[in-house]
This record gives sequence, structure tokens and C-alpha cells, in this order.
Amino acid sequence: MDSNATKPKRDRTKRNAKGERSTHGRVRGIVLWDNAVDTSVFYGRETGLAQLWQWIMAEGCRVVGLLGIGGIGKSTIAVKSALGMQAEFEIVMWRSLSNAPPLEELLSNLLKFLMPIQGEDPVIPATLDEKLILLMSICDRSDVC
Repeated sequence: MDSNATKPKRDRTKRNAKGERSTHGRVRGIVLWDNAVDTSVFYGRETGLAQLWQWIMAEGCRVVGLLGIGGIGKSTIAVKSALGMQAEFEIVMWRSLSNAPPLEELLSNLLKFLMPIQGEDPVIPATLDEKLILLMSICDRSDVC
């Protein structure tokens, strides 16, 4: 039995800060693409794009891993997919893990970006555990993650 079969679907209806439904499908202002790859030349991956759309939009999957050897287009399909779905989300944030920073630095950067959006004072916790707890708390109480 599929473990997702009993889970309710996430409500992807766009809402404003007051919880009212949005009347448009555009990204409402918070997009951070960091150093995302150029996807202007993209072909032959429609099946992969459709599968990512299915997992993320239809099934409400919150984490998807793309695995494979270097140079096969994992980053390109991820960016192309995110570009195609960005109108469905209030916040889009891309972080490349090429030459990845240490986990604590990555978490600090994520928190510096997300905390002001959530109306929180951007005081970053000192320990890795505290950073993870805060990030999970932000994700748990909002539809950001």
C-alpha cells in the first residue's frame, strides 16, 4: 500500500497574508534564484518534467532528490521544473550545492532569507541543532517549505 494514499493533499491555493484566496497565478514577489543554471537550451526531458510536476504539485511531495553522475542535466531539469512551477508558490528560492558551503552556513543563509518574510527578528541561533529546529518550526507553521 502506498504510504501517501492516506495523506491529505496539500492545499496549493494561493492566499494573501489575511488567508484570502489570490486571484492571480503569478509569483507574488519573493524569488531568489542565486546562481541557477541557464535553461534557455532545453530539450528531450518532457517526461522528467512531467514526473516532477506530478510529484510536487499533484502529490504534494516536499522533497525530491535528483541523483546521477555529473553532467547529465540534474541541475538543468531542476531549474526548468522550478521555473515552470514558480507561479504556484509564494516563495521560490534556489540554492546550488556545487561547491557547497558547510551545512551551518547554508542553514544560516536560509534562515536570514526566511525569517524576515515570516515577520521574525533575523537573529540566527548559534548551534546547528537550534538552526535546524528553527527552520523546521518555520516550515511547520507556514506553507513556505
